Amino acid sequence: MYYKISDEMTPEGRYENYKWYISESSELWSKNKGNQFINKQNVIDWYETPNQKGQRPMDIFPPSIYSEIKNAADLTFDKYSNIDSPDSIKVLISKNIENRRLDIIELLKKEL
Repeated sequence: MYYKISDEMTPEGRYENYKWYISESSELWSKNKGNQFINKQNVIDWYETPNQKGQRPMDIFPPSIYSEIKNAADLTFDKYSNIDSPDSIKVLISKNIENRRLDIIELLKKEL
């Protein structure tokens, strides 16, 4: 059922879902970055490491969206590293993605 619904979603709808997912992820990373376990490399490694079935989490995303996930990790852990508020990080990441909305949607149209 989920597969059929996701296939019927427009690129604009997918963009909104991915933007939500990435901004929520950045909020979670921000909440946990002080615990010495979560850092940019751990996040990237998690997405790029195959599970027991050989599937990598990054493979469920179109290439442009995985690029946005990596960009959000860069911003969360590097550029915005001095911002302690997870809510502020979430808003900044969301705005950053929104600034490239049309470009991302065009890429999604080509990738899907």
